[in-house]
Amino acid sequence: ALDEYGDGDDDGDGGGGDDDYAPPAKAKEKKQRAWACAVPIDETQWAPQDLERTSHDHLEALFNRVRKFRDSQRRLVCEAFVELPSRSQLPEYYQAIDQPMDLYRIKGKLKRKKYKTVAELESDLRLMTTNARTFNMEGSDIYNDSLTLDEIFQRAKKQMAGGVLKRAAKRKKKNTGDAETTAGAQD
Repeated sequence: ALDEYGDGDDDGDGGGGDDDYAPPAKAKEKKQRAWACAVPIDETQWAPQDLERTSHDHLEALFNRVRKFRDSQRRLVCEAFVELPSRSQLPEYYQAIDQPMDLYRIKGKLKRKKYKTVAELESDLRLMTTNARTFNMEGSDIYNDSLTLDEIFQRAKKQMAGGVLKRAAKRKKKNTGDAETTAGAQD
């Protein structure tokens, strides 16, 4: 049986029932530091290509931010998005929606490393939330939850972008400093 995360385990680590995925400790540390950025990021300060070389760990962290978000009543907001009902349970959904998407499918693609960029992950998450707004009535819980999930993803993406930009600025500063040192040594 699938749990609230769609993977059959109770711990929410995304590893399935047999805990088959355990990222190295160093990757976890880096991921946690990337989320520590609390400075508001102006979207105009970075471009999508800044996230082109996003690590798989960052993509999983973005997904988990959406998957694990709880509202002020501690309700798991993504609950209705974990797995779509079957065609026999809700045939009208499949008549109205051309490309069904849920968190279970997205998680499967993540596990198989089908996403190479944040934009690819975002495309499927946005497809899922847009489908929810297309099928459900404005103002309904699912409709409103889809808006919340979009907002949570955008916030997480901005935080991650801030971390990516900080690291890129440090590398650029270091490389510029190295070039100046080398040029000074040649004089």
